[in-house]
Amino acid sequence: MPIEQRLDKFREKAVPLVAEVCRKAIADSGIAMEDIGKLVVVSSTGFIGPGLDCHIIQEVGLPRNVDRTLIGFMGCAAAMNGFRVGMDYCKSHDKAAVVCCVELSSVHTTFDDNVNDAILHAIFGDGCAVAVLGARSASTAPKGAFAIVDDHAHLMEGTEDGITLSVNETGISCKLSKYLPQYIAKNMKGYVDSFLGKHNLAMEDMDFWAVHPGGRRIIEEAQNGLGLSEEQCKYSWEVLHNYGNMLSPSVMFVLELILKDHKEQLARGEGGFKQGIAFSFSPGVGAEGILIKVL
Repeated sequence: MPIEQRLDKFREKAVPLVAEVCRKAIADSGIAMEDIGKLVVVSSTGFIGPGLDCHIIQEVGLPRNVDRTLIGFMGCAAAMNGFRVGMDYCKSHDKAAVVCCVELSSVHTTFDDNVNDAILHAIFGDGCAVAVLGARSASTAPKGAFAIVDDHAHLMEGTEDGITLSVNETGISCKLSKYLPQYIAKNMKGYVDSFLGKHNLAMEDMDFWAVHPGGRRIIEEAQNGLGLSEEQCKYSWEVLHNYGNMLSPSVMFVLELILKDHKEQLARGEGGFKQGIAFSFSPGVGAEGILIKVL
């Protein structure tokens, strides 16, 4: 199937999906439509114009003057880029931001006699996730809310072959190097130490970890490189088991499980989580992450 038909299929399936998930996320947030000033749409598997941003505005009813940003071809880490853009907007404006990630890897499925394609189809899945970021200060945010306090990126040296994306006649494809797990294991400790060091924090200060569920070896080598246990990465394993690697929405699914666990702890009268870190990986290979503190 030529790429034109694949992108038509992306439009057909993605438009109602993002509209539905955006509606639910905005309703759950309790934030009024008129208080949303920024829309960030993230995808590496679909490029259409008018884009999904236009469809979301029309279908969901966002203000027609909402500021829009599209992020593409950043792979699994693109949610972090979306959070960064949304967070910067919230900091500089008294308005909320909506970050929408949607990936439909299935529309690019091929059935050639190719080992790389077979691996990709076994790992990757479809998904959509939306986060609503409120423009709140520590004093005005609800108690127990998750706050993104900083972001951090690092492009690893000598890892250009680790994750590569390409557009060809029959669709969008991803190639993962056999050395990718080694790149992650070698670089993640320095990345995390550098990130936390900016805030005079250490790994022991983190009580939750949202590791990108990119595949079995990805989680394992992140654990090995950082000295994390299976229990500390249980949310990532659960998402990988149930949904596979959905590219950009994946780490948001992990964060949703962590937030759900946090709320359940609070409901039981327990303390809940205090702070944690989330990260994923972009072509290059880049490590992209956010530091979250509970207010």
